[in-house]
Amino acid sequence: MVGCGHLFKSLSQSLKRKSTGISTTSSKTFIAASFVSKEHKMEYSTANKHHHFDHQSRALDFIDFVNASPSPFHVVHEASTRLEKAGFERISEKDEWNLKRKGKYYFTRNGSSIVAFIVGDNYQHGKGGFSIVGAHTDSPCLKVKPISKKEQVGYIEVGVQLYGGGIWHTWFDRDLGIAGRVMVQQEDGSYQHTLVHIKKPVLRVPTLAIHLDGSANDAFKFSKETHMLPVLATAAKSTLNAVKEEKSWGPDQTKNHHPALIHMLAETMNVDARQICDFELCLFDTQPATLGGVYDEFIFSARLDNLGMSYCSLEALIESSKEDLSDESNIRLISLFDNEEIGSTSAHGANSNLLPSTMERILSSPIGSKAPPKNPKVAFEQAVHKSMLVSADMAHAVHPNYTEKYEENHRPQMHKGTVIKVNANQRYATTAPTSLILKEIARQKEIPIQEFVVRNDSPCGSTIGPMLSAKLGLRTVDVGNPQLSMHSIREIGGVDDVKNGTDLLKYRKSSGLVSKRVVEIVLLHRNVDEGQVQVESVDTTIDHPYARALSTEEPDSIDPNVIADREASLQVTSWIQTNYIREKNHNVPRKSMYEHYQTSCASNNLPPVNSATFGKLLRNVFPDLKTRRLGTRGQSKYHYCGIRVRTSQDPEPIPIAELIQENSAAAKRRCSHRRSFTSGSIATITTASSTEASSSAAPSTPSFPTQATSNADYNQLPPFSLPLLPSYRYNDRITGDIVVDFTTIYEQHCRDIFNLVCTNQVRLIQNLMQTFYRELPERFINLIQTVPEITDVMWKWDCVLYDTIISRFLPAINHRLSQETVSSLRSFTREVRNHVESSLIHYPTNLVQKKADVARIFSAKFRRQLSLNFAAQSAANILNHQHLVNAMCHDWNNFDVDGIMDQTLWVCDCDTQQIKHILRTEVYQLLNNTPDIENWMFWMGALVEKYLKAYTPASINEANIYLSKCKQFLLKWNFYTALVMKGLAVQNSPSFTSFHTLRLFLDDYILYLVEENISQVNHNMMQRQNQAQNGAGEASTSSSTSASFSHLSNQD
Repeated sequence: MVGCGHLFKSLSQSLKRKSTGISTTSSKTFIAASFVSKEHKMEYSTANKHHHFDHQSRALDFIDFVNASPSPFHVVHEASTRLEKAGFERISEKDEWNLKRKGKYYFTRNGSSIVAFIVGDNYQHGKGGFSIVGAHTDSPCLKVKPISKKEQVGYIEVGVQLYGGGIWHTWFDRDLGIAGRVMVQQEDGSYQHTLVHIKKPVLRVPTLAIHLDGSANDAFKFSKETHMLPVLATAAKSTLNAVKEEKSWGPDQTKNHHPALIHMLAETMNVDARQICDFELCLFDTQPATLGGVYDEFIFSARLDNLGMSYCSLEALIESSKEDLSDESNIRLISLFDNEEIGSTSAHGANSNLLPSTMERILSSPIGSKAPPKNPKVAFEQAVHKSMLVSADMAHAVHPNYTEKYEENHRPQMHKGTVIKVNANQRYATTAPTSLILKEIARQKEIPIQEFVVRNDSPCGSTIGPMLSAKLGLRTVDVGNPQLSMHSIREIGGVDDVKNGTDLLKYRKSSGLVSKRVVEIVLLHRNVDEGQVQVESVDTTIDHPYARALSTEEPDSIDPNVIADREASLQVTSWIQTNYIREKNHNVPRKSMYEHYQTSCASNNLPPVNSATFGKLLRNVFPDLKTRRLGTRGQSKYHYCGIRVRTSQDPEPIPIAELIQENSAAAKRRCSHRRSFTSGSIATITTASSTEASSSAAPSTPSFPTQATSNADYNQLPPFSLPLLPSYRYNDRITGDIVVDFTTIYEQHCRDIFNLVCTNQVRLIQNLMQTFYRELPERFINLIQTVPEITDVMWKWDCVLYDTIISRFLPAINHRLSQETVSSLRSFTREVRNHVESSLIHYPTNLVQKKADVARIFSAKFRRQLSLNFAAQSAANILNHQHLVNAMCHDWNNFDVDGIMDQTLWVCDCDTQQIKHILRTEVYQLLNNTPDIENWMFWMGALVEKYLKAYTPASINEANIYLSKCKQFLLKWNFYTALVMKGLAVQNSPSFTSFHTLRLFLDDYILYLVEENISQVNHNMMQRQNQAQNGAGEASTSSSTSASFSHLSNQD
């Protein structure tokens, strides 16, 4: 270490003079000010405020973790920050521990290793064990040498050591920053442990040009000592920018390191260069981690090995700490070690006493009112044999270009689950019992699992698992998420694997590593050591925490950050506006306001939203609202500041029920036909009006079975109504019993199709259809061929089936679907029409045509909604990630709205003030106050409702005028949004991609809303014409069928 003798000498003097000594608990982190990005200013409480993470949200949070952790010291600092915000208490190894039941604690060693644990409420010394997850914080890198000053042929270089087994050729030609810890001497003689993170690319290891090394592409050979020296500056520029020292106290590190490096560190930390006494610095790739791949399915990042599993371990413990610990009899513990990449033999590595001493300290400490055991050694041995260790280190995914390097039956893939690693020579510590435990947990929690074994002719790496297993006698399983390019400067991982790994390691009352009902299978069974695992006598049932694909049950709890449906949002917003107004220097207790709202709902027989959703909607009404804790010590309560209750002198409040009826009417009008496949369009009316036979050709909307649209449960197919046949249709061959029987078997046939779609078995549908029509009894075939009403009701029943399928999978535009489900549904929509036509070869042409038309329309509509759903999820992922929203807010604040208006003055006849209000106020508030996809959808709906309110046109001419108005609205929308995107591109906005993703969804969604309005207007028009025709006796069902589908036919 640089200046080691001076440090210890000064340190000993400092300790004699001052008891504080080296301050490590109040360490600071410095980042070069000009290179701080918004993402690193995001507080973890915001990023982790959701109890539920989907796969991409979890991956984005992991990316934040990696970008904030360029060195093991930063990993521990970031982990400490997250633990403290989750309620963990910091303790020290040098202090006495007084632990409490349900207590959450953590401590660090050397600033690069960290241990965190939770004490179960039911834990007792000697009776409970430890549920441990171990990982490591270090990764291969270049570390600055104690004497790093080097200069060659006019270049200033930095001497580095190679740490670990990196793929070193990947470090050439990369933009490198510097991070680590610095020992800073204070004016009072004490020393402070300080973290530094310089994100600016200040170093680079250049390669030799191909012209001077013709064999570079054949075999890239280099000297690790002389060719891997990063360039810091040129000597000429360094001389010109030299800084003259003003202070004389403190060591002079410029003797060992170039002044440019020392002064850069000092400037970043805002200290004098002479205050820098020593440091441990490593180089890192300045390119931040990011999502990649055409579907954003990959994570391109440095240090995936092993920050990937360190993150999963940390987040699993944090999330489990929020659960009820009353039945917990174990100690839940994670230990993140340093120096794994170099063998773990250090004071803070896995081969140290860090984990054993932690376990012994816990066992020798009083827990609440319980005294420590009389014989801690015996208690320790008891606890060890009731414990389990998961060694969590990244695993190798199969490489598509080097498949021959992998054992053919053990080729892990990304997105297919966490990997259990097995090695007969105990390079991994997995055994059959420990593998069984993890597989059982994964099975019960429906988390995919893979297994990995190296080829016999291939070397095998190792982990901390065998080391700790041998040291402590712990039963151990080695696991890891699959990745490519391990130990490269840039590695590749899978988005889905982050959440899979976290969920697998997550402790739960009913499922997890500490569940007795699972652990007893192996760990606590008497005959396990004899190899006799008797699982039949043990209850291994685990209540699965997630709803299955076909489950009709609602989740136990709803994420309080998700905005309620549109009607509830309108209700709350209207109630707030009616009962509260803005007033400076006034405060309203938060609890009292919510109780006021609950009372109003109770008096009107309305279900209230939860308090978190209420608070979010309150900020929609009052964007600048502040929340403060007011009152005396011990009696303080949270208040909303800047509002008050309306008084009798203010405008009278409107009753809440009337507000709901008024505000939800538009939404109900849109929703009433949103899922109807027979609603027509303005185009249909226009087509009909173009024919001379306007009275007979005007289309009418046939009446449908209404169960699908009225039934709130879309998880099952509603019963079919019996067709009503004229009396003259009945004869000896066509009876009422035959009609009833046919309705029953056709309903069951549709139900079978629905079930196959719900279970992702769409490949079986073709055979099901062909078998049904091929084996249909003769009496039913005769019914279809001779009774046209049966033909009509069959395609109506098909509409109910398809309508229910859409409602089952997409109850809302932004409803989340798994990739497997989306793939299955897309396959079904592609093939369903062909299945129908191939199954009805020998049936009447009229039946084939109608059923094929309905299938085609369903396919087109469902594909459209799936596409819209995908766009919604993409936009939601942007809006749910706070650092991206912060960047969007910053860019929008700097956006030139007036420039947009100047470009549109002569093109559009829009109200300039309204457009400015939308761009400057409404979009600004959406970004700054509640960046949620639900709020954007709500805003878009209100926008369309304001400018394109649906109504019933009195004539064809009025309908055509409305259609033209809709077209103009869409053209203007696209014109303005195109100018906005152009403006963002011109000003080189960092958030351009985020805005582009959001715009893609908004464009698609506003088109969807406009089409819904057109469909509503068309439906109203056709109903009016149909009533007129029915009055004149001129209604024609067959003509209405084809006419009502003509618009969608043109759009397919």
